[in-house]
Amino acid sequence: MVKVLGAAEVRASIRAGEGGPLPGTSSARAEPAESYRVPDMTPPLPARSADERRPPGAAASPSPPRNAPSAAPRVVLTEVRRLPEEGRLRLTWSDGHTGELPYGYLRGWCPCAGCQGHALVLRHRPPAGEVVPETIRPVGNYAISIAWSDRHATGIYRYDYLRRLCPCEACGGPVEGEIHAEDP
Repeated sequence: MVKVLGAAEVRASIRAGEGGPLPGTSSARAEPAESYRVPDMTPPLPARSADERRPPGAAASPSPPRNAPSAAPRVVLTEVRRLPEEGRLRLTWSDGHTGELPYGYLRGWCPCAGCQGHALVLRHRPPAGEVVPETIRPVGNYAISIAWSDRHATGIYRYDYLRRLCPCEACGGPVEGEIHAEDP
């Protein structure tokens, strides 16, 4: 069975003040969903005119030229799908890219301080045995948290970090070795 969590479900539970697990899940140990959509946790902003956004006394800024480059849209994770037969997570991004990361590979790149320390260089540390993700949960609108079968659950995988780790040919992420934390 595939569970899909939408932004409306998450917002409804937040407004209702419910604590505990995400909507559609239970606190009892159960087989994790094979797939879920990453909810959009960004609250809608009220529409305001340019005059309302300008600080009092500030002059109106000139409009940009018609052919001026616009800021690139932020690439975010839109879906995480477990592929248990293959031992991989399939990550789908807002720009249409799809990457598949083996469970052990992803666990080996856990970004938590317990695995990586506080250095600026992150190293691939392969797990001692076979691991599978038991739960995958969104963290705000910028990351996911994965609880692994080896009882490790403190890594928060930011979207930009996950994209850097993508080992596909187009992304060219590291397979093993090390990366610098501040590299783009």
